[in-house]
Amino acid sequence: MNRKAYPTDLKDAEWEILRPLLPDAKAGGRP
Repeated sequence: MNRKAYPTDLKDAEWEILRPLLPDAKAGGRP
């Protein structure tokens, strides 16, 4: 993905902090 980064984009380290707080993806839905 090639796009300009926004100032509000999260860094990888920030995602690692948030990951445990996010619900697991549910099965089903569109492929």
